[in-house]
Amino acid sequence: MPVGPGQNRALACARHVVHRGASPLCVQRLSLTAVYKDPEALKSPGAAEHDKLTGMTGATPAGPPPMPPGSLEAWAMETPLATALSDRRRAVDWATWNDRANRLAHALEQELGLAAGSRVAVRLRNRVEWFEVGSALAKVGAAPVPVGTRLTAAEVGYITSHSGAQLFVTDDPETVRAASSFRGDALRATILVGGGAPDGVLDLEELIQSGRPLPRVAGPPIGAKNISYTSGTTGRPKGAVRSYTPQQLQALGAIVATINSKLRLGRDEKHLVVAPLYHAAPSFCAQQASRAGGHLVLHERFDADAALAEMGCGITSTFMVPTMVRRILALPEELLQATDLSSLRALILGGAPFPAEMRAPAQEVLGEVLFDMYGSTETGFATMLEPADQVRKAASVGRPLDGVDVLLLDEEHRPVAQGERGVFFIRSPMQVNGYHADEEATAESAHKDYFTAGDVAYEDDEGFLYIVDRIKDMILVGGANIYPAEIEQVLRAHPAVLDAAVFGIPNEDLGEEIKAIVELAPGETAEPEELIAHCGERLAKNKWPRSIDFLAELPRNPTGKILKRELRAPYWADRERAI
Repeated sequence: MPVGPGQNRALACARHVVHRGASPLCVQRLSLTAVYKDPEALKSPGAAEHDKLTGMTGATPAGPPPMPPGSLEAWAMETPLATALSDRRRAVDWATWNDRANRLAHALEQELGLAAGSRVAVRLRNRVEWFEVGSALAKVGAAPVPVGTRLTAAEVGYITSHSGAQLFVTDDPETVRAASSFRGDALRATILVGGGAPDGVLDLEELIQSGRPLPRVAGPPIGAKNISYTSGTTGRPKGAVRSYTPQQLQALGAIVATINSKLRLGRDEKHLVVAPLYHAAPSFCAQQASRAGGHLVLHERFDADAALAEMGCGITSTFMVPTMVRRILALPEELLQATDLSSLRALILGGAPFPAEMRAPAQEVLGEVLFDMYGSTETGFATMLEPADQVRKAASVGRPLDGVDVLLLDEEHRPVAQGERGVFFIRSPMQVNGYHADEEATAESAHKDYFTAGDVAYEDDEGFLYIVDRIKDMILVGGANIYPAEIEQVLRAHPAVLDAAVFGIPNEDLGEEIKAIVELAPGETAEPEELIAHCGERLAKNKWPRSIDFLAELPRNPTGKILKRELRAPYWADRERAI
């Protein structure tokens, strides 16, 4: 068969990416494109098995039930054999995804008693099963509680118990072995993804196969209470609760439609997922690409070289934290120039500030595709800085999205003048109702029907907003929110430590890194390495102090409170922003 110039390019790209860690599906499809003239030949593995679509696509002999536009069920009917999800293990088409979600939904109800309003703690890496489980829960009307994969067993146990989760789903055998130590009153069972489930633990694949393949349609999440956990200022994670009324869902739909339009999401979407899906921002972006009818390409963890290789395989959109973009831009120049990024339409930035000086170089390599999206677990996305303003307003987080109201307030909750700094309060259909079982924390973060993540900002004469500081004691490490109180609590538990102050200092790669200043107890000695190891036994790795210094006495005010800003200030001197 003759091979044309386009096929030559595809073969060359396939040979290139196979050495760079791109997904097997990317390599497989590029190779096949070079051989087959007809793109329709590129059907997902197992397409021949879908000759009987009843039940597989949500159809019934009497005709299909009503399908919400953009839903899994709708795409399973319209494009059943198109690839919807892929990771390094397998690719899944829309019909298969819907069938497996239907089966799992029935198994969860019939075998485990799950019902609408139930909560399920989900601790999974980026993989196809994340979406299969999530879709099954939506069909039941149950709510997932995302759990970070970096958390220790004790941290996972607290979230599982505090949220009232009835099931715990994980792909980590180590966490399964520890599961018996954190069974809460509500927890009924643990489900392992990936096989090898020990006695007393359910196997996800067996559950799916045991379920009946009857059509199910996920309804709107009216009244459902989703909980997303964020580190707590008091040392315990806080559960941010969202529930929706029909009116809020309608307003939310309008905001989402605006975001999707600006990001240029379409049916040809091929969205790369490299940030952890247990974080709200990458999960939201992936969901929107999927609802557009796109194909989600899932990388278990971020690797700059593999991500760039995948982006050269027709990726149209992705979400990244600034650290990821910096690492891609730091790759060899010849590699960057050799990668065709012409398909990329939107690279969504979030989770941390993107350095102003990096914007022009990023646009030069990636194109005019950068969209800054400011928000938080508590508020959802609130502002956007579009490609046209990336260099002109390089230090800004953009302007509020349509449908989002913003207030900048002083300490007395009075609006500040334009150009003056104030606490950034947001009112949006995306925001949380408050914190689960924590009225005090809710009251501290709320003002009327507005909510704040604790950032301080000002507004310029064009309505662009600039984040300059934060009132909450928090450190932003590579896009992850770390609260010092939790680390200080662990340090104080060491017998040699009298007190400790933990705060963030500048880090060119991660944005901030964790610094600890320790006051030792009288007559005690300790080395930094000893205290870091002490933290390592009790905290997730991204919460370990990068460095520890000692002071004979920590500075305090007359009431005995440590003057943390005084300790922190020298590290941030001569910078426009203190975060």
